[in-house]
Order: sequence, then structure tokens, then C-alpha cells
Amino acid sequence: MKLRPFALSLLLLVCACHKNHEASDQYVKNGNAKWDANDYAGALQEYDKAIKAEPDYASLYLNRGKLKWQLKDYKAAEADCEKGISLDSKLGSAYITLANIKLDDKDTTGAMKVYDQMVTILPDNLNGYMFRGQLESELKNYSAAIKDYNNIISNNEKNGGLYVLRGHVKFRSGDKNGACADFVKGKELGAKGADEAISSFCH
Repeated sequence: MKLRPFALSLLLLVCACHKNHEASDQYVKNGNAKWDANDYAGALQEYDKAIKAEPDYASLYLNRGKLKWQLKDYKAAEADCEKGISLDSKLGSAYITLANIKLDDKDTTGAMKVYDQMVTILPDNLNGYMFRGQLESELKNYSAAIKDYNNIISNNEKNGGLYVLRGHVKFRSGDKNGACADFVKGKELGAKGADEAISSFCH
């Protein structure tokens, strides 16, 4: 069967994309091996090659950004994560990594903005609420933290550990009764740390 010009072009495009993905995948494997061997410069070169082979693949930027983060090249690491998000706004791990980089660089305001962005764009990804709640608690914005934990628990009512986490936030906010109720609920659901929390804060 003779292929029409359009069909032939489409076939060539598919083949080229597959070839590019195979090449980028191999570069990433090479980069990971060099990273494991502490050859960071070599790993970066391999990740650069992967991105050159497949520049629209969001995860490649995230991978390179994580290495730059380890090397404490914070701005470059952030730029890679932001590029990944621009290519795939549904890539939840990119938001979390970007926020962690900002926290490591002492930029709590920037990290909070990233979590806010994640919750807005990915409202069904509960990790955004979890990490934002933890940061809000650390910043002593307890009411906002509890609101985030409420959201998570409403979707995971059988997860006892979440009640224990919320209980700690309530206790720090001065709501001892609410905290102890959460610790007891966590214990009923078999959560680790519930007994210790009850013993420490509820007697």
C-alpha cells in the first residue's frame, strides 16, 4: 500500500519522536549513574544532552533541577523546575521540588506561593495541601494549617495519621480539647504516635 504524503510525514514524525525519547532516556540513565558516582559535572552534561534530544519533556528539567539543588545552585535549580511546570502544569512533583528548593534557600514566602499555585492548579492532589499545611504550621498560621488538614482528612477519613498531625497543630494553637479528640480518633484508627501524643498532651 502506498502511503499518502501526509501519512508518510506523520509516520516519520512518530519515528523521530520515538528515537529522540530513546536517546534522552539513555542520557538520563548515564547521568544517574554518574550522579551516583559523584561525577556531578558529568551527570549535568548527560542531563543537558537529554534535554537537547527531547526539549519538551518536562521531567528532564526536573531531574536536572534536583542535581543543581544538591549542588546548591538554587536559582538554576528553580529555573529548571519552573521550566518543567511551564511544559506540564500537572507535574505535581515539580511544584513540591521547587518549594523545597526555595525552603532550602530560606525563601519561605516563595515556597508558600508555590504551594498556593499547586493547590490552585491541582486541587485533587492532596500533597499540595499537606505540604502547605506543614509550612503554615511552622509559620504559626495555625488556622490556615488546620483548614488544609481538614481538606485532606475529608478525602481520607480512615487515615489515622492525619488526625494525629492535625491534633499537633491544634495543640500548638491552644485547642487542647480539639487536639486530644484528634489523637483519640487517630488511636482508634491505629495511627502510630497516637498513644504517645495522648500520654504527653492529654493528661
